[in-house]
Amino acid sequence: MKGNSIPQLYVVRADGQQLYGGAGSLPGDALPQMLLAALSRAGRSFNPEQARFLAKTVDAADEAFDDQQYLTAGVLLAELKTFGSPGDLRSHAEPARRAEVLFSELRSEIDQAVVKARSAMTEGEAKNSFSHVLAICEAEAVLRLFPSWKADAASLKRDLPGAEAYEAHFEQAEALVKARLAAASPVSRIRNRAESLYTAVIRKYQGSPVSTFAREELERLNPEAQVLRMTSGVSSGVSKLVDKTDGLPGFRLWRASVGNFTTRAKYVQHNDGRVQLLKETGELIVVEINKLSDEDQKYLSTLENTD
Repeated sequence: MKGNSIPQLYVVRADGQQLYGGAGSLPGDALPQMLLAALSRAGRSFNPEQARFLAKTVDAADEAFDDQQYLTAGVLLAELKTFGSPGDLRSHAEPARRAEVLFSELRSEIDQAVVKARSAMTEGEAKNSFSHVLAICEAEAVLRLFPSWKADAASLKRDLPGAEAYEAHFEQAEALVKARLAAASPVSRIRNRAESLYTAVIRKYQGSPVSTFAREELERLNPEAQVLRMTSGVSSGVSKLVDKTDGLPGFRLWRASVGNFTTRAKYVQHNDGRVQLLKETGELIVVEINKLSDEDQKYLSTLENTD
């Protein structure tokens, strides 16, 4: 200290807590012993490269969390697995403490979303049913990212009354979440797969809510994606087709004459030995009539052929 021959010594941890404070020099081995004792309470340290990675990842996860992109936030926090669990990094460094807070808040948000979705589905709320299923599937994906949460993922759909009624929605939602996981990945090799995954969803579930989600997200990812040009106007076309079939028989189960293939779909029209069927997902398919079961062929014979 200037003007004073007596040294003042302080050891302060990264979070601001004072680990040592005293006046006067420490004799002999006292100084290194004090420093070792302080280090034992200082928490985990990171080398410069690790510190930069930690800060960058937590900043990105924090931003995603603020935007309520909880799946993206989870994917980013999962990248800290090289340091251990994001909820137990054992460091007093500011980015590490932020990671632990985010980890806790992420679980809270996921649990609340699941409770809300399960409640709506249990009560048979038809409105926005796909969004409820999507919330369940996204929560499941987040839980599977972390070893300490993974066991809870399997229970999300367990004991959910009427879950079979949402089977088609679950299939679609799981496909969309898979694409979202790829798009959120900080690893370029994985991220590059996102476009093909979104494309598969758009093509397979044309006209359905999940296709709309996939199109919007792919447009943000790559506005020049080929499937966006190829399927422009498809959604409105399918909607018109659904309107056109309003006066026709409703959805029923169709079976193949050989094998166990079945599909639930609505009759549209048949001619030239083929029948057009509109699936509940919005996908329009064409099936050879002679490949359908005898029961289905008899059913078609009761319907008027259309041109």
